[in-house]
Amino acid sequence: MPRPFRFGVSLLNPTSAEEWRARCRRAEQLGYDVILVPDHLGMSAPLPALVAAAEATERPRLGTFVLNTGFWNATLLAREIATTDALTDGRLELGLGTGYVRAEHDKAGLP
Repeated sequence: MPRPFRFGVSLLNPTSAEEWRARCRRAEQLGYDVILVPDHLGMSAPLPALVAAAEATERPRLGTFVLNTGFWNATLLAREIATTDALTDGRLELGLGTGYVRAEHDKAGLP
C-alpha cells in the first residue's frame, strides 16, 4: 500500500529552551509532517530534544535522523526509546544507523 508523501525538517542546536520550542512551533505552522533531530557529538541530545518538541507541538511526528547506535548500549537505548515514545504520545519515529564519523567515535572512546 503506498504511503502519502511527507515533508520533514531537521532541526539543530537549540540555544535555549524557548528558541527550541519556537523553532518546533514554526515547523508545525509551516506544515512539516516530521521534526527530526540528528545524533552527532557537539549537537543537542536527540531524545530530550524530541520530548521538548512534543511539548511545543501537537501534530508533527518526531524522529531521530539518524540515531547512532554505536554510541548506545542496546538495553539502555531500548529504555530511552520506550520512554521517549511514551512522552511524545506515540509520535516517535526511529531512524537507526551505525554511525559514520570516525572522529566522533574516537572522541567518545568507542570502537
